[in-house]
Amino acid sequence: MRRMLIIRSVKVLVPFVLCILMLSSTAGNISADQNPPYVDKWVEQLDMSKYNENTPIQVQEPGEYNISKNTCIKYLEPADVTKAYNFEKATHKRVNEMDGSAIDVFISRSIIQDTGNSPNVHINSVAHTWYWVRDTWFSVKIWAKNIGDQPADGYLWYWSEEDHYAYGVRYTNLAPGQSITKTFSFWVASWNSVGRKPVAVEATVDGIGRTHYWALGDGQFEKFNNDSSHLPDPDGGQSLESNDLYHMPIEAFPEGYYIMEEAAKAGDDTYNPYDTAKKINGYVNWKMTYVKNNDTLPNTCSDIWIRDHGYIGVCDEFSTLFVSFNRTLGVPARYYYITMVKAGTTYAHGISEIWDGGTWVHADPTWNSYNNPQVYKQAGYTHIKLWRMSSAWDTNYTGEGPSDDGKLHYWYDFGIREYLGELARYN
Repeated sequence: MRRMLIIRSVKVLVPFVLCILMLSSTAGNISADQNPPYVDKWVEQLDMSKYNENTPIQVQEPGEYNISKNTCIKYLEPADVTKAYNFEKATHKRVNEMDGSAIDVFISRSIIQDTGNSPNVHINSVAHTWYWVRDTWFSVKIWAKNIGDQPADGYLWYWSEEDHYAYGVRYTNLAPGQSITKTFSFWVASWNSVGRKPVAVEATVDGIGRTHYWALGDGQFEKFNNDSSHLPDPDGGQSLESNDLYHMPIEAFPEGYYIMEEAAKAGDDTYNPYDTAKKINGYVNWKMTYVKNNDTLPNTCSDIWIRDHGYIGVCDEFSTLFVSFNRTLGVPARYYYITMVKAGTTYAHGISEIWDGGTWVHADPTWNSYNNPQVYKQAGYTHIKLWRMSSAWDTNYTGEGPSDDGKLHYWYDFGIREYLGELARYN
Protein backbone atom coordinates (compact mmCIF):
# COMPACT_ATOMS: atom_id res chain seq x y z
CA MET A 1 0.00 0.00 0.00
CA ARG A 2 1.09 3.55 -0.45
CA ARG A 3 0.05 6.87 1.02
CA MET A 4 1.07 9.59 -1.43
CA LEU A 5 -0.36 11.03 -4.59
CA ILE A 6 2.17 11.71 -7.33
CA ILE A 7 1.56 15.02 -9.11
CA ARG A 8 3.12 14.26 -12.48
CA SER A 9 3.24 17.85 -13.73
CA VAL A 10 5.73 18.93 -11.07
CA LYS A 11 6.90 15.50 -9.88
CA VAL A 12 6.52 16.35 -6.18
CA LEU A 13 5.42 13.93 -3.46
CA VAL A 14 2.58 15.55 -1.53
CA PRO A 15 2.27 14.87 2.22
CA PHE A 16 -0.52 12.49 3.04
CA VAL A 17 -2.87 14.91 4.80
CA LEU A 18 -2.72 17.35 1.89
CA CYS A 19 -3.21 14.43 -0.45
CA ILE A 20 -6.45 13.46 1.31
CA LEU A 21 -7.76 17.02 1.02
CA MET A 22 -6.97 17.09 -2.67
CA LEU A 23 -8.62 13.73 -3.24
CA SER A 24 -11.71 14.86 -1.35
CA SER A 25 -12.05 17.95 -3.52
CA THR A 26 -11.80 15.98 -6.79
CA ALA A 27 -13.76 12.88 -5.87
CA GLY A 28 -17.12 14.20 -7.07
CA ASN A 29 -20.01 12.88 -5.04
CA ILE A 30 -17.93 10.65 -2.79
CA SER A 31 -18.91 11.54 0.76
CA ALA A 32 -16.44 12.33 3.51
CA ASP A 33 -17.02 9.04 5.33
CA GLN A 34 -15.91 7.18 2.21
CA ASN A 35 -12.50 8.86 2.14
CA PRO A 36 -9.42 6.85 3.10
CA PRO A 37 -8.85 6.66 6.85
CA TYR A 38 -5.97 8.69 8.18
CA VAL A 39 -2.70 6.80 8.62
CA ASP A 40 0.79 7.90 9.65
CA LYS A 41 2.79 5.13 8.00
CA TRP A 42 2.52 1.95 5.97
CA VAL A 43 3.80 -1.36 7.24
CA GLU A 44 7.05 -2.80 6.03
CA GLN A 45 7.66 -6.30 4.71
CA LEU A 46 8.22 -8.85 7.47
CA ASP A 47 8.69 -12.61 7.70
CA MET A 48 6.23 -13.78 10.32
CA SER A 49 6.12 -17.40 9.15
CA LYS A 50 7.42 -18.61 12.53
CA TYR A 51 3.91 -18.00 13.88
CA ASN A 52 2.20 -20.07 11.14
CA GLU A 53 0.50 -23.35 11.84
CA ASN A 54 2.71 -26.23 10.78
CA THR A 55 -0.02 -28.21 9.04
CA PRO A 56 1.25 -30.70 6.44
CA ILE A 57 -0.35 -30.73 3.01
CA GLN A 58 -2.73 -33.68 2.76
CA VAL A 59 -2.56 -35.91 -0.31
CA GLN A 60 -5.94 -37.17 -1.45
CA GLU A 61 -6.07 -40.74 -2.70
CA PRO A 62 -7.96 -41.61 -5.91
CA GLY A 63 -11.57 -42.60 -5.36
CA GLU A 64 -14.03 -44.82 -7.20
CA TYR A 65 -16.32 -43.53 -9.94
CA ASN A 66 -18.51 -44.81 -12.74
CA ILE A 67 -17.44 -44.80 -16.38
CA SER A 68 -19.85 -43.31 -18.89
CA LYS A 69 -19.88 -41.01 -21.94
CA ASN A 70 -19.27 -43.99 -24.28
CA THR A 71 -15.56 -43.95 -23.62
CA CYS A 72 -12.99 -46.46 -22.43
CA ILE A 73 -10.61 -45.89 -19.55
CA LYS A 74 -7.29 -47.36 -18.44
CA TYR A 75 -4.68 -46.65 -15.79
CA LEU A 76 -0.91 -46.46 -15.82
CA GLU A 77 1.20 -47.82 -13.03
CA PRO A 78 3.89 -45.40 -11.78
CA ALA A 79 6.62 -47.37 -13.58
CA ASP A 80 4.71 -47.05 -16.85
CA VAL A 81 4.38 -43.32 -16.35
CA THR A 82 8.16 -43.05 -16.07
CA LYS A 83 8.54 -44.96 -19.31
CA ALA A 84 6.00 -42.72 -20.97
CA TYR A 85 7.93 -39.60 -19.99
CA ASN A 86 11.03 -41.05 -21.65
CA PHE A 87 9.45 -40.65 -25.06
CA GLU A 88 10.66 -37.65 -27.01
CA LYS A 89 8.21 -34.80 -26.54
CA ALA A 90 6.48 -33.18 -29.48
CA THR A 91 6.84 -29.49 -30.22
CA HIS A 92 3.58 -27.67 -30.68
CA LYS A 93 2.01 -24.33 -31.41
CA ARG A 94 -0.90 -23.21 -29.24
CA VAL A 95 -3.75 -21.51 -31.07
CA ASN A 96 -5.92 -19.67 -28.55
CA GLU A 97 -9.65 -19.43 -29.15
CA MET A 98 -11.84 -16.64 -27.80
CA ASP A 99 -14.07 -19.05 -25.89
CA GLY A 100 -11.15 -20.07 -23.68
CA SER A 101 -10.35 -23.28 -25.53
CA ALA A 102 -7.03 -24.02 -27.18
CA ILE A 103 -5.99 -26.09 -30.17
CA ASP A 104 -2.51 -27.60 -30.12
CA VAL A 105 -0.98 -28.19 -33.55
CA PHE A 106 1.92 -30.59 -33.29
CA ILE A 107 5.11 -31.18 -35.22
CA SER A 108 5.82 -34.89 -34.96
CA ARG A 109 9.09 -35.60 -33.21
CA SER A 110 7.73 -38.19 -30.81
CA ILE A 111 8.48 -41.89 -30.79
CA ILE A 112 6.68 -44.03 -33.37
CA GLN A 113 7.09 -47.75 -32.90
CA ASP A 114 8.48 -49.53 -35.98
CA THR A 115 5.93 -52.26 -36.60
CA GLY A 116 7.33 -53.42 -39.93
CA ASN A 117 4.82 -54.78 -42.43
CA SER A 118 1.84 -54.22 -40.16
CA PRO A 119 -0.63 -51.53 -39.00
CA ASN A 120 1.02 -48.37 -37.69
CA VAL A 121 -1.32 -45.66 -36.45
CA HIS A 122 0.15 -42.18 -36.09
CA ILE A 123 -1.59 -39.24 -34.34
CA ASN A 124 -1.39 -36.08 -36.43
CA SER A 125 -2.96 -33.47 -34.13
CA VAL A 126 -5.16 -32.97 -31.09
CA ALA A 127 -7.78 -30.39 -30.06
CA HIS A 128 -8.50 -30.19 -26.35
CA THR A 129 -9.25 -27.75 -23.58
CA TRP A 130 -6.44 -26.44 -21.38
CA TYR A 131 -8.81 -25.19 -18.66
CA TRP A 132 -9.98 -28.20 -16.66
CA VAL A 133 -12.66 -27.98 -13.96
CA ARG A 134 -12.83 -30.73 -11.33
CA ASP A 135 -15.66 -33.25 -11.65
CA THR A 136 -16.68 -32.21 -15.18
CA TRP A 137 -16.38 -33.58 -18.71
CA PHE A 138 -14.75 -31.93 -21.70
CA SER A 139 -14.35 -32.92 -25.32
CA VAL A 140 -11.18 -34.22 -27.00
CA LYS A 141 -10.68 -34.52 -30.76
CA ILE A 142 -7.82 -36.57 -32.21
CA TRP A 143 -6.74 -36.83 -35.85
CA ALA A 144 -4.84 -40.03 -36.73
CA LYS A 145 -3.62 -41.95 -39.78
CA ASN A 146 -2.62 -45.53 -40.51
CA ILE A 147 0.85 -45.18 -42.03
CA GLY A 148 1.36 -48.96 -42.12
CA ASP A 149 0.47 -51.41 -44.88
CA GLN A 150 -2.27 -53.41 -43.15
CA PRO A 151 -5.73 -52.48 -41.74
CA ALA A 152 -5.81 -51.55 -38.06
CA ASP A 153 -8.16 -51.92 -35.11
CA GLY A 154 -7.35 -50.25 -31.82
CA TYR A 155 -7.76 -47.21 -29.56
CA LEU A 156 -6.85 -43.53 -29.38
CA TRP A 157 -6.14 -42.38 -25.80
CA TYR A 158 -5.95 -39.04 -23.97
CA TRP A 159 -3.84 -39.29 -20.79
CA SER A 160 -3.63 -37.32 -17.58
CA GLU A 161 -0.10 -38.52 -16.89
CA GLU A 162 0.07 -36.96 -13.43
CA ASP A 163 -3.13 -38.71 -12.33
CA HIS A 164 -2.30 -41.98 -14.13
CA TYR A 165 -5.52 -42.46 -16.09
CA ALA A 166 -6.76 -42.04 -19.65
CA TYR A 167 -9.98 -42.03 -21.61
CA GLY A 168 -10.03 -43.40 -25.11
CA VAL A 169 -12.17 -44.25 -28.11
CA ARG A 170 -12.09 -47.33 -30.35
CA TYR A 171 -11.52 -47.32 -34.11
CA THR A 172 -11.92 -50.30 -36.44
CA ASN A 173 -10.83 -51.34 -39.92
CA LEU A 174 -8.62 -48.31 -40.51
CA ALA A 175 -7.16 -49.00 -43.96
CA PRO A 176 -3.52 -48.29 -44.93
CA GLY A 177 -3.16 -44.59 -45.75
CA GLN A 178 -6.58 -43.77 -44.32
CA SER A 179 -7.10 -40.92 -41.83
CA ILE A 180 -9.73 -40.66 -39.10
CA THR A 181 -11.05 -38.05 -36.70
CA LYS A 182 -12.39 -39.22 -33.37
CA THR A 183 -14.14 -37.09 -30.74
CA PHE A 184 -14.73 -38.37 -27.22
CA SER A 185 -15.08 -37.15 -23.63
CA PHE A 186 -12.56 -36.90 -20.83
CA TRP A 187 -13.64 -36.71 -17.19
CA VAL A 188 -11.68 -34.52 -14.78
CA ALA A 189 -11.68 -36.62 -11.62
CA SER A 190 -12.80 -35.02 -8.38
CA TRP A 191 -9.75 -36.51 -6.65
CA ASN A 192 -7.25 -34.87 -9.01
CA SER A 193 -4.83 -32.27 -7.76
CA VAL A 194 -5.21 -28.72 -9.04
CA GLY A 195 -2.49 -26.85 -10.90
CA ARG A 196 -0.49 -27.98 -13.90
CA LYS A 197 -1.62 -31.09 -15.77
CA PRO A 198 0.92 -33.00 -17.89
CA VAL A 199 -1.03 -34.59 -20.75
CA ALA A 200 -0.21 -37.21 -23.37
CA VAL A 201 -1.98 -38.84 -26.31
CA GLU A 202 -1.46 -42.40 -27.47
CA ALA A 203 -2.41 -44.68 -30.35
CA THR A 204 -2.60 -48.44 -29.81
CA VAL A 205 -3.21 -51.26 -32.27
CA ASP A 206 -4.79 -54.57 -31.28
CA GLY A 207 -2.17 -57.29 -30.98
CA ILE A 208 0.72 -54.83 -31.22
CA GLY A 209 0.21 -52.29 -28.45
CA ARG A 210 1.44 -48.71 -28.51
CA THR A 211 2.40 -47.40 -31.95
CA HIS A 212 2.57 -43.68 -31.17
CA TYR A 213 2.86 -41.69 -27.94
CA TRP A 214 3.12 -37.92 -27.45
CA ALA A 215 3.89 -36.21 -24.14
CA LEU A 216 2.18 -32.85 -24.65
CA GLY A 217 3.67 -31.24 -21.55
CA ASP A 218 1.97 -29.38 -18.70
CA GLY A 219 0.26 -26.52 -20.57
CA GLN A 220 -3.09 -27.72 -19.26
CA PHE A 221 -4.38 -26.53 -15.88
CA GLU A 222 -6.96 -27.77 -13.41
CA LYS A 223 -9.09 -25.68 -11.02
CA PHE A 224 -11.70 -26.31 -8.35
CA ASN A 225 -15.35 -26.60 -9.31
CA ASN A 226 -17.34 -23.61 -8.03
CA ASP A 227 -20.87 -24.91 -8.55
CA SER A 228 -23.30 -25.22 -5.65
CA SER A 229 -22.29 -28.81 -4.79
CA HIS A 230 -18.52 -28.27 -4.76
CA LEU A 231 -16.83 -24.98 -3.73
CA PRO A 232 -19.35 -22.15 -4.20
CA ASP A 233 -18.47 -18.58 -3.26
CA PRO A 234 -20.42 -17.59 -0.13
CA ASP A 235 -20.30 -13.99 -1.39
CA GLY A 236 -22.43 -14.88 -4.41
CA GLY A 237 -19.56 -14.68 -6.89
CA GLN A 238 -18.01 -11.45 -5.64
CA SER A 239 -14.98 -13.30 -4.26
CA LEU A 240 -14.43 -15.03 -7.60
CA GLU A 241 -15.06 -12.05 -9.87
CA SER A 242 -12.71 -10.95 -12.60
CA ASN A 243 -12.16 -7.20 -12.75
CA ASP A 244 -9.43 -4.69 -13.55
CA LEU A 245 -7.18 -6.16 -10.85
CA TYR A 246 -7.80 -9.89 -11.25
CA HIS A 247 -7.84 -11.38 -14.76
CA MET A 248 -9.01 -14.96 -15.04
CA PRO A 249 -8.66 -16.89 -18.32
CA ILE A 250 -12.32 -17.19 -19.24
CA GLU A 251 -13.19 -13.54 -18.69
CA ALA A 252 -9.95 -11.91 -19.82
CA PHE A 253 -8.56 -14.21 -22.48
CA PRO A 254 -5.87 -14.31 -23.82
CA GLU A 255 -3.98 -12.32 -21.16
CA GLY A 256 -5.56 -14.42 -18.46
CA TYR A 257 -3.91 -17.55 -19.84
CA TYR A 258 -0.56 -16.35 -18.53
CA ILE A 259 -2.06 -15.59 -15.13
CA MET A 260 -3.44 -19.13 -15.05
CA GLU A 261 -0.03 -20.48 -16.05
CA GLU A 262 1.64 -18.78 -13.08
CA ALA A 263 -1.23 -19.55 -10.70
CA ALA A 264 -0.98 -23.23 -11.64
CA LYS A 265 2.70 -23.19 -10.66
CA ALA A 266 1.90 -21.39 -7.41
CA GLY A 267 -0.76 -23.86 -6.27
CA ASP A 268 0.45 -26.98 -8.07
CA ASP A 269 -0.15 -30.49 -6.70
CA THR A 270 -2.60 -29.51 -3.96
CA TYR A 271 -5.93 -31.20 -3.32
CA ASN A 272 -8.04 -28.84 -1.18
CA PRO A 273 -8.52 -25.06 -1.12
CA TYR A 274 -6.83 -24.61 2.26
CA ASP A 275 -3.58 -26.20 1.06
CA THR A 276 -3.80 -24.51 -2.34
CA ALA A 277 -4.02 -21.05 -0.76
CA LYS A 278 -1.30 -21.90 1.76
CA LYS A 279 1.07 -22.85 -1.05
CA ILE A 280 0.13 -19.76 -3.09
CA ASN A 281 0.77 -17.53 -0.06
CA GLY A 282 4.34 -18.79 0.21
CA TYR A 283 4.85 -18.68 -3.55
CA VAL A 284 3.77 -15.02 -3.81
CA ASN A 285 6.03 -14.09 -0.91
CA TRP A 286 8.92 -15.75 -2.76
CA LYS A 287 8.02 -14.53 -6.26
CA MET A 288 7.44 -10.85 -5.47
CA THR A 289 10.13 -8.26 -4.79
CA TYR A 290 9.13 -5.62 -2.26
CA VAL A 291 9.71 -2.16 -3.77
CA LYS A 292 8.84 0.73 -1.48
CA ASN A 293 7.62 4.12 -2.77
CA ASN A 294 8.68 3.48 -6.34
CA ASP A 295 7.58 6.32 -8.64
CA THR A 296 6.26 3.79 -11.15
CA LEU A 297 3.83 2.42 -8.55
CA PRO A 298 1.52 5.24 -7.47
CA ASN A 299 -1.51 2.96 -7.09
CA THR A 300 -2.68 -0.62 -6.68
CA CYS A 301 -1.55 -2.51 -9.77
CA SER A 302 -3.25 -5.39 -11.54
CA ASP A 303 -2.00 -8.95 -11.80
CA ILE A 304 -1.07 -8.47 -15.47
CA TRP A 305 0.78 -5.21 -14.70
CA ILE A 306 2.68 -7.00 -11.92
CA ARG A 307 3.64 -9.83 -14.26
CA ASP A 308 4.72 -7.45 -17.03
CA HIS A 309 6.90 -5.43 -14.63
CA GLY A 310 8.90 -8.22 -13.05
CA TYR A 311 6.71 -9.02 -10.03
CA ILE A 312 7.48 -5.90 -8.01
CA GLY A 313 5.28 -4.00 -5.59
CA VAL A 314 4.29 -3.51 -1.97
CA CYS A 315 1.57 -5.04 0.21
CA ASP A 316 -1.37 -4.33 -2.10
CA GLU A 317 0.46 -5.89 -5.08
CA PHE A 318 1.35 -8.92 -2.96
CA SER A 319 -2.30 -9.31 -2.02
CA THR A 320 -3.49 -8.60 -5.57
CA LEU A 321 -1.40 -11.45 -6.91
CA PHE A 322 -2.49 -13.75 -4.09
CA VAL A 323 -6.18 -13.04 -4.71
CA SER A 324 -5.78 -13.40 -8.47
CA PHE A 325 -4.01 -16.77 -8.24
CA ASN A 326 -6.58 -18.17 -5.83
CA ARG A 327 -9.56 -17.00 -7.85
CA THR A 328 -7.95 -18.35 -11.00
CA LEU A 329 -7.77 -21.81 -9.41
CA GLY A 330 -11.34 -21.53 -8.12
CA VAL A 331 -10.61 -20.59 -4.50
CA PRO A 332 -12.84 -17.67 -3.37
CA ALA A 333 -10.62 -14.86 -2.08
CA ARG A 334 -11.17 -11.44 -0.52
CA TYR A 335 -8.93 -8.37 -0.29
CA TYR A 336 -8.83 -6.19 2.86
CA TYR A 337 -7.46 -2.77 3.58
CA ILE A 338 -6.55 -2.61 7.28
CA THR A 339 -5.29 -0.03 9.75
CA MET A 340 -3.66 -0.72 13.11
CA VAL A 341 -1.89 1.15 15.87
CA LYS A 342 1.54 0.70 17.42
CA ALA A 343 3.24 3.08 19.89
CA GLY A 344 0.75 5.83 19.04
CA THR A 345 1.32 5.55 15.27
CA THR A 346 -1.41 4.39 12.87
CA TYR A 347 -0.29 2.06 10.09
CA ALA A 348 -2.05 0.77 6.94
CA HIS A 349 -1.67 -2.60 5.27
CA GLY A 350 -3.23 -4.86 2.62
CA ILE A 351 -4.13 -8.49 3.39
CA SER A 352 -6.43 -11.25 2.19
CA GLU A 353 -8.68 -14.13 3.20
CA ILE A 354 -9.72 -17.27 1.33
CA TRP A 355 -12.77 -19.49 1.66
CA ASP A 356 -11.80 -23.12 2.32
CA GLY A 357 -15.33 -24.46 2.05
CA GLY A 358 -16.20 -23.93 5.69
CA THR A 359 -14.58 -20.73 6.95
CA TRP A 360 -12.59 -17.66 5.88
CA VAL A 361 -8.85 -18.18 6.35
CA HIS A 362 -6.44 -15.29 6.91
CA ALA A 363 -3.51 -14.82 4.49
CA ASP A 364 -0.78 -12.17 4.35
CA PRO A 365 1.77 -12.90 1.60
CA THR A 366 3.72 -9.71 2.41
CA TRP A 367 4.46 -11.06 5.88
CA ASN A 368 4.49 -14.72 4.80
CA SER A 369 1.74 -15.33 7.36
CA TYR A 370 -1.09 -17.83 6.87
CA ASN A 371 -4.11 -18.73 8.99
CA ASN A 372 -3.03 -16.48 11.83
CA PRO A 373 -5.14 -13.30 12.10
CA GLN A 374 -3.51 -12.72 15.51
CA VAL A 375 -0.14 -12.12 13.84
CA TYR A 376 -0.60 -8.34 14.02
CA LYS A 377 -1.11 -8.46 17.78
CA GLN A 378 1.93 -10.73 17.97
CA ALA A 379 3.86 -8.00 16.14
CA GLY A 380 2.77 -5.43 18.71
CA TYR A 381 -0.19 -3.76 16.95
CA THR A 382 -3.62 -3.00 18.41
CA HIS A 383 -6.99 -1.71 17.14
CA ILE A 384 -6.85 -3.68 13.89
CA LYS A 385 -9.65 -2.32 11.68
CA LEU A 386 -10.68 -3.89 8.38
CA TRP A 387 -12.35 -2.71 5.18
CA ARG A 388 -13.42 -5.29 2.64
CA MET A 389 -12.51 -3.95 -0.82
CA SER A 390 -14.12 -5.26 -4.01
CA SER A 391 -15.55 -4.35 -7.43
CA ALA A 392 -12.25 -2.84 -8.59
CA TRP A 393 -12.57 -0.97 -11.87
CA ASP A 394 -10.18 1.65 -13.15
CA THR A 395 -13.11 3.75 -14.37
CA ASN A 396 -14.52 4.24 -10.85
CA TYR A 397 -12.14 7.15 -10.32
CA THR A 398 -10.28 9.13 -12.97
CA GLY A 399 -8.05 11.27 -10.77
CA GLU A 400 -5.03 8.94 -10.80
CA GLY A 401 -4.39 8.61 -14.54
CA PRO A 402 -5.48 6.60 -17.61
CA SER A 403 -8.12 3.90 -17.10
CA ASP A 404 -6.28 1.27 -19.14
CA ASP A 405 -2.80 1.31 -17.63
CA GLY A 406 -3.31 -1.48 -15.08
CA LYS A 407 -2.82 0.91 -12.15
CA LEU A 408 -5.84 1.60 -9.97
CA HIS A 409 -6.31 4.11 -7.17
CA TYR A 410 -5.78 2.16 -3.97
CA TRP A 411 -9.06 3.44 -2.48
CA TYR A 412 -11.40 5.21 -4.90
CA ASP A 413 -11.23 2.67 -7.73
CA PHE A 414 -12.78 0.06 -5.43
CA GLY A 415 -16.52 0.38 -5.98
CA ILE A 416 -17.27 -1.41 -2.70
CA ARG A 417 -15.46 -0.42 0.50
CA GLU A 418 -17.20 -2.19 3.35
CA TYR A 419 -16.09 -1.14 6.83
CA LEU A 420 -16.02 -4.17 9.13
CA GLY A 421 -14.59 -2.55 12.23
CA GLU A 422 -12.32 -4.31 14.73
CA LEU A 423 -13.15 -7.95 14.04
CA ALA A 424 -12.71 -10.19 17.07
CA ARG A 425 -10.57 -12.75 15.27
CA TYR A 426 -7.98 -10.05 14.50
CA ASN A 427 -8.08 -8.22 17.84
